[in-house]
Amino acid sequence: ISCYIIIDSKILCQNILGRRWISNTDKLAIWAELVNLRVKPFKDQEDDELNFCRTIQSDGMGVSTLKK
Repeated sequence: ISCYIIIDSKILCQNILGRRWISNTDKLAIWAELVNLRVKPFKDQEDDELNFCRTIQSDGMGVSTLKK
């Protein structure tokens, strides 16, 4: 049974990058340090109607990007 964990901007900052979370942190800048936001999974779609929500899900093997 696979189980996906959610990695949002706060988890990314504190647990992966090892930084203190500040509420007014530029979330996209944090993600840009780890992933290339210009590649297809992170780019805006449908004439900017679908945008990366600064959240991913992973089971350790695969990754899903969340958009809304």
